[in-house]
Amino acid sequence: MVFSTGIAPAVLGLAISAGAPFHALLLGMLGFIIAGWLLAQRVLWEASNITAEP
Repeated sequence: MVFSTGIAPAVLGLAISAGAPFHALLLGMLGFIIAGWLLAQRVLWEASNITAEP
């Protein structure tokens, strides 16, 4: 998490310097957020269905 937070601004700067359209970068980031949210749903659903045994 810390590594990705630290390297993301550098990658964004390189992508902008290379001529990538900013709106495409934003849409890509949104896609990653949505994909992560979708992947987390199954794990959260499974965790909520676990019953604690005494």
